[in-house]
Amino acid sequence: MAHSLYDRDLDTVKRTVITLVIVLLLALVAAAGSVTWLLYSTGGARWLLGQAQERVPGELSVERLDGSLAGGLRIEGLRFADAAMQLEAASIRVTLRAGFGPLTVRVRDLQLDDVRYRIMDVSEPAEPSPPPESLALPVPVEVDRFVVHRFTVEDAAGEDVFEGGLDARFTAFERLDIERARLESEPGALDVSGRVERAPPWRLDLAVAADLRRTAAEDGAPFRVRFDGRVEGPLDGYRFSAAGTLAGDPLGDEHRFELESSGSTARLDIGSLAVRGPAVGLDTRALLDWTAQRLELGGLRLVVPESEFAADADLTVDLAAGRLAGEVAWQGFAWPLRDEPPQVTSQSGRATISGTPDEWTVDGRADLAAEGAPSAEVQFRATGDRHGLQAEIPEGAALGGTFGGQLTWSWEDAQAFSAEVGFKGLETTALAPDWPGRLDGEVSLSGELDPLVVDVDVARLQGQMRGMPVAGEGRAQLAGQRLRFDDFEVRAGGSRVTLQGDAYAEAGMAFELEVDDPGALLPGAAGSANGRGTISLAGPLPRLAVDLEGTDLAWAEYRVDRLVLSSASLAGPGGRSRLELEGDGVARNGQTLETVNLDLQWSAAEQVLELAIVQGPYGLTARAAGRPKDPNAPLADWSWSCLLYTSDAADE
Repeated sequence: MAHSLYDRDLDTVKRTVITLVIVLLLALVAAAGSVTWLLYSTGGARWLLGQAQERVPGELSVERLDGSLAGGLRIEGLRFADAAMQLEAASIRVTLRAGFGPLTVRVRDLQLDDVRYRIMDVSEPAEPSPPPESLALPVPVEVDRFVVHRFTVEDAAGEDVFEGGLDARFTAFERLDIERARLESEPGALDVSGRVERAPPWRLDLAVAADLRRTAAEDGAPFRVRFDGRVEGPLDGYRFSAAGTLAGDPLGDEHRFELESSGSTARLDIGSLAVRGPAVGLDTRALLDWTAQRLELGGLRLVVPESEFAADADLTVDLAAGRLAGEVAWQGFAWPLRDEPPQVTSQSGRATISGTPDEWTVDGRADLAAEGAPSAEVQFRATGDRHGLQAEIPEGAALGGTFGGQLTWSWEDAQAFSAEVGFKGLETTALAPDWPGRLDGEVSLSGELDPLVVDVDVARLQGQMRGMPVAGEGRAQLAGQRLRFDDFEVRAGGSRVTLQGDAYAEAGMAFELEVDDPGALLPGAAGSANGRGTISLAGPLPRLAVDLEGTDLAWAEYRVDRLVLSSASLAGPGGRSRLELEGDGVARNGQTLETVNLDLQWSAAEQVLELAIVQGPYGLTARAAGRPKDPNAPLADWSWSCLLYTSDAADE
């Protein structure tokens, strides 16, 4: 659209300026009987201006006209307007060269100061306007010097698009010699010099230099493109070559590029584009068809130096409709691409892409692996627009099983997402070698990425591990310094653990534990145990409070008839921690203690250890207490007491 509009508006400007020049100069020739009056008087110049005002396709006005054509004409405050554009010039100076005759108009000097061009009509024409077949005038015109000291192009809202200047000469409109043409805008500057021949086939010989910049975004770095190039050959078969550098986000360090292309008024054929640098290497060819508004990228290959990543693509873009279609294949992908341990990898994959920014589709298949997890074979389909995407995984393979699901993700504002995943027959050996088994399940996730909030709903978890049935369900939420569980329960054989509450709250998260068959969890263990308690992560150290009772416990050579953890609390630096443990029938390798009681208390100010042992008629109590010499002392001053006794029953 922009190209078509530019062509149309450029034609309008050309027609207007040419008509104005023709009327001003051709009338001199036509009025042979009044040549002297026309050339050497202000009245003659004003008469010619009136003729121009009657003939141009729009409204033409000037604020002031002084001088004469032969002696030097000055026009101030020129304004031209029609429905499509506005053209203003602060001043125009025209001086004819001696030798003016009926066959050639010779202009010694033509200067325009502060020209402003505004596009008023931004509607797209039905078809792009072709370039003019000829600029031949009824009377040849030669201009020794044609200077535009400053010109500005504005959009319909009056915002500057770019500004520039021109220093050139043309001979009978057969050849244009450009000493220097410069365009400047917010993104940078473009300089052009050389020669353009009007006579068919419109031969070009131009040198082009560009320095284009993009200022840094809030989360990026400045981007800069600099190159020197050349345009040679006829307009319908020119060659364009360029070499330069690219630097900035997302490339980082400077990359060099080389371009070889050819083209015409209807198409641009990029035979080769090569980019080389520390971040990426790129090779491609492309065909841009202006008439069909179509861009074809073929043989595009992207590599990352010092890595295994490579991607190949063939893409077609319908510029008029904004539609993209193509295929991409890759090998050795890892994210991040460089300098950091990869979080996501894909050894190979392929995807087809189609649609517009407002409605696009991606279909593909890839192997994927997250950090610390084995790879998975994934078939996926994603649709989306400028605001987000919806993805579906109808089939995937991982850990010896299968999975599928769907994902919705909005990349606006907080980047909200939701996902549902179902899996079947996933083998746990790769994740936990000591816990072989297979699991089925259904899990839902939702939340936001900025800031991170994740809600997990385990609707179903079942299977077997170590030959025993496993099941679970419940909900969990991670949000900043918050980890909350709601009715979260996991069962394995005859054992069960439940979680309820916020682990980062002062009250902490409550848990319950039932173990009917510890041997299923710990090979060689026996007995049963039940307990409950709370854990809080609100302070610099975890705080734990638990009550636990076990009966007929055994592991390796140890045996305990009854074990009671009556109090276990782990407090932060400012609190007091305590462990109270009672054991009956404590045995090891045939040696048995009837009763063992342990009471351990510690804080920053004091540590106390009390131990009581009963075996038959004998008993032993011991107490040790320590106080630090100062808060920073590594050792404490300890006091000890010990008592050995016999029972009254033995004396009797």
